[in-house]
Amino acid sequence: MSSFAGRMKEYPNMSLDRFDRENLHARAYFLSHCHKDHMKGLKGPQLKRKLKFSLTVKLYCSFVTKELLLSNPKYAFWKDHIVALELESPTLITLIDEASGEREELVVTLLPAGHCPGSVMFLVEGAQGTVLYTGDFRLAKGDASRIELLHSGSRVKDIKSVYLDSTFYDPRFYKIPSRETCLHAIRGLVQDWVSRSVYHTVWLNCKAAYGYEYLFTNLGDEFHTQIHVKSLDMFKKMPEILSHVTTDRATQIHACRHPKDEEFVPASRLPCGSSASDGTPLSIISIKPSTMWFGERTQRTKVIVRTGASSYRACFSFHSSYSEVRHLPAYLSVCLGLCLSASVCDTLLFFLFSDKRLPVLSPANQHLPQCHSYCKKLWGTLNDIFGIKSQLCSFIH
Repeated sequence: MSSFAGRMKEYPNMSLDRFDRENLHARAYFLSHCHKDHMKGLKGPQLKRKLKFSLTVKLYCSFVTKELLLSNPKYAFWKDHIVALELESPTLITLIDEASGEREELVVTLLPAGHCPGSVMFLVEGAQGTVLYTGDFRLAKGDASRIELLHSGSRVKDIKSVYLDSTFYDPRFYKIPSRETCLHAIRGLVQDWVSRSVYHTVWLNCKAAYGYEYLFTNLGDEFHTQIHVKSLDMFKKMPEILSHVTTDRATQIHACRHPKDEEFVPASRLPCGSSASDGTPLSIISIKPSTMWFGERTQRTKVIVRTGASSYRACFSFHSSYSEVRHLPAYLSVCLGLCLSASVCDTLLFFLFSDKRLPVLSPANQHLPQCHSYCKKLWGTLNDIFGIKSQLCSFIH
């Protein structure tokens, strides 16, 4: 869950993934992807009123995110204010203060985030330096080295700050299986089940409205079938996904959702209420892709764990693991930055100590005293940069 307030210290005239409160005064908006925790205020009446009287305010995002957003009638009023940018194509954007006419020029580049369809990171270059906002991301170690626009020639660009997704910045999630590994395990379970008879059915118990398309497309190809979903609206302009999903219930693999997203599948029916045409009872297993549940286990588990007579959990993540989160700023050689979901103390320790080859700690870590003097030396710098004297004072004491 994102707790990012929307503004970057270096470029406060733009707002990213937050559209309420002080962000209502932004000159431009940026949406990294279409998950609700990154869309707070996006359909709010105050922002809607602002757009009605503005000639310059725009929302910048990827083409896929634009289509997903406008597939929901609640966001239709954005239609004339959205600018879809090409991936990995530096674009000059001018932020204009409509009252004073003041202009600020930035070069913004959308980079692949690997989180879900349409998800991007924003690389922002301007008078206050180069800054990377990751939004939610899933990059394996080594992926950043293959993103050309993070580099200038043979060296990494001089990136001043990284605003980083720290969803799983927790040692419990030190290593999360790749999506390929998870797919392989799910594919084996599905193969074993659906091959038993036409009455053996699999329900993919997916929590989010979208983001699991990687599973849908690959399972569809493997078993030469389409995956049943509740609606095709969001996929209508994404043919590479549309061909793998269907609203026809007569399929052995379902990803339909309960109206209120109940946790467990009823014993006698699928969420869509589908049944065999000849009345034969269906034999259903549910597979719930998740990550948090696995992090809470006290012992190491397999990629898929049986949790009931007909239910399974599969370790599948949209977000980078603890080790992957640490790797990105280390590769970029960033000394200071901010996280989207971490506490202030975790954030500072992560960036300061990872670059100094000292342990990455949290306030509860037993080795905290050895870093006490180091924090005190950085007191002035931290207070100047972050203005968080009270929080840091509490942490040090």
